[in-house]
Amino acid sequence: MTGEWGSEIVLDWYAALGDKVAEKAAADRQVEILLQRAEDGPKQFRSMVIERALAIAKERGSIFMPQVLAALHAAVRATAEALPGHHFDLPLDMELAGAVRDTAANAPSFAHCVAQLAVADALLAPPLETITAEADDMLKTSLWLRIADSVSYGDGKIRHRGRSEDEKREEAKGMIFAMYLAQVEALLHLVLADWANHNRSFEGMAAAARSPTLRPERVPFLETAASRFAAQDWISSGALVSVLYEALLRDELRVRCNYSALRSEPDGSQKDETLTAMLNEPTVRVALGEGHAAFVSYVLCQPHVGPNMRNEVAHGTVQQHDLTPTRVLLVWLFIVRLLLVPLVVKPVDHGSPAPARREDDEKTPDNAGNRGLFPEPAHGRQPVDRA
Repeated sequence: MTGEWGSEIVLDWYAALGDKVAEKAAADRQVEILLQRAEDGPKQFRSMVIERALAIAKERGSIFMPQVLAALHAAVRATAEALPGHHFDLPLDMELAGAVRDTAANAPSFAHCVAQLAVADALLAPPLETITAEADDMLKTSLWLRIADSVSYGDGKIRHRGRSEDEKREEAKGMIFAMYLAQVEALLHLVLADWANHNRSFEGMAAAARSPTLRPERVPFLETAASRFAAQDWISSGALVSVLYEALLRDELRVRCNYSALRSEPDGSQKDETLTAMLNEPTVRVALGEGHAAFVSYVLCQPHVGPNMRNEVAHGTVQQHDLTPTRVLLVWLFIVRLLLVPLVVKPVDHGSPAPARREDDEKTPDNAGNRGLFPEPAHGRQPVDRA
């Protein structure tokens, strides 16, 4: 077994023996071997090898995780060059990866860690203009994407067929968002793994979501979701926060933006706007920031191109593998960001007057530009002070 001591068989052997040190060393060696094989192999197959290295690094933990992420990004670009017709250019910020790990290492509590990550533009506000431009470029360069019907399957049925140019553009954007989501989840895995490796508690998640505008009736559900997260019951916590985000967004828009989040029916009655409708509303996209609103929409309520977590949970069709620890943590970050970051209230051109801007509302990170992983919180709402 010369040169193969880091194989997955050996990894499983060390795991069965409970030798964590040897398992970690073997995982590092196996990841290193796979990275070298990817470098030496054909360009069009590099991403497949690196994805295996990424899976090992995520599952077992590896000091080479930053190198794996960088290699995966480079491999995707190499594959695009070897197979003309598709193009991605979504930069991976290695400084961000280091900052995320530093946040997990130095945070005095998990609530503090979550609050710091939640306000990080570079993590939760993807560059929407860049993604849209890349999607348009894909449509121009890929004849197959333009002419072939796209089919979306789920829950044992055909959910959608994409035929129009707009549908194909959304599909192309979805492909790029999927890569962005994979990068974010890999970074969040580093947080969870580092925290767990140091035997630190996941308690206190609800403390990160404290806000003067939080309605009391939401608190028991947030606290329950937090306690289930602390117990590593990802299914229960994920199911709760996936549907809670919609109610919390509606609450915050009504209190902080004077936005009704209601629609009128022909018979004169009123109904709450759905999450999809709210996230498509220009006023709401401005309030949250275009990039962040698009990311939330992709993760929670886009059935044809995204994970569609909120709808899958609400309709009872969610699968266990959809509620991963990193995906659940990501939705928690959406909630904490919603409650911590000031919402922008300003007129938008959608045919009717918008509510006046409040004096204490300032630009969100999405509209003010990237302020780094540790932006200065507005109005004294300091995430670092949350226990």
